[in-house]
Amino acid sequence: MSPHTKAGTPGSSLAVALYQLTGLTCFSLLILWLPETPQTNRFPGHHQYLTIIALYFTIACAGLGTLAVILPQWQQVRFAILPVALAGELVVMALYWSLKGLSKDYMFYQTDINFPWWLDLGLHVAPVVFLGLSFLANRHLIQPSALQRGLLLCFAAGYIVWIEYVHMHLGTWPYPFMTLFTLTQRLLFYNFATALVYLFYWSCFYLTRPWGPVDKYTLQRSQVLRSPKVATD
Repeated sequence: MSPHTKAGTPGSSLAVALYQLTGLTCFSLLILWLPETPQTNRFPGHHQYLTIIALYFTIACAGLGTLAVILPQWQQVRFAILPVALAGELVVMALYWSLKGLSKDYMFYQTDINFPWWLDLGLHVAPVVFLGLSFLANRHLIQPSALQRGLLLCFAAGYIVWIEYVHMHLGTWPYPFMTLFTLTQRLLFYNFATALVYLFYWSCFYLTRPWGPVDKYTLQRSQVLRSPKVATD
């Protein structure tokens, strides 16, 4: 739905529902279509990868977006998670394509299966596009908050603890490039990745803010959001 589509109309509600439901279906299917490798045949399977964990946040946003068409009170929950999910997916995309561009061996073990192009784009580009469009359409209704920053910290710290645990359990790292790091280098990388996710988080707000005062449409749409008939992208 265009940011200037009248909110709360049956047509806009249907468009929002189709958009969110399409995202929910497609990203859920990607989880089912993930190829198995020797690395993923053991605990914890595909859940050792940041890409997959971030994708669950995207699926949650799509699910909440679909639910909010029927129950508008869930819209505020989605607005709390959306910037966190978008920042996480931007980190995934930035790290994946930059490291893969340097060498595919940094991201994949020799025993890994090459992703088909559609799966590669579906995992490492499509979530950013999906969440980015939703954020842009609702940028006047989403405000940065301490809750979001806390969720980001939990997301970053939680994954750091998780992959350290996975390494202790399996004896290998989820990504080959991590085998090149000393402990000090690994700690520096963790700090860099955490700083990067916060940079993307704040960029989502500052780079999409309009130049000038909020227009009449935005004020009207903010009021409509409180109505039980509201629907937003």
